Amino acid sequence: FRSRSLIHDTYSREYCEIDRYEACAVESNCPIEDGECSADAQLQLISFAKCLEWDDGCDDPASAPPCLDEAGMDTAAVTDCATGPDNGAAAIMNSIYAVANASTPVVTGFPDIRINGETTASSFPSSTKELEQAICDAYTGTKPDVCRKL
Repeated sequence: FRSRSLIHDTYSREYCEIDRYEACAVESNCPIEDGECSADAQLQLISFAKCLEWDDGCDDPASAPPCLDEAGMDTAAVTDCATGPDNGAAAIMNSIYAVANASTPVVTGFPDIRINGETTASSFPSSTKELEQAICDAYTGTKPDVCRKL
């Protein structure tokens, strides 16, 4: 029992460290207090998340700095935020959770895809076609060509 708890605690610490990097990356590129985020900044975040969570398996915080580099983000600033002694990541995570929990419906993950303020049927569309279909279903007026082909 004790060794199992130790293993669980180790995994929990690793995931917590990864969450700290992700929160600091969001703050670095798309500060919550700004309310809006440029498309380029969002693409950098997506590239970072893909590298850390998909390509590298989301199991090693040591993967974060190379993934930040690959995404073209400010690796030094994000790493300092995530690992520094001032515990800046905790306040950022609390801010993100407060905004997410105050949303209707509640934000449960990234990306949070909403069309006309509503979440899509699937939080994570399984394909571009599924996302295009959801957009076309909600589209009013003359539909673009892509909608006619679905």
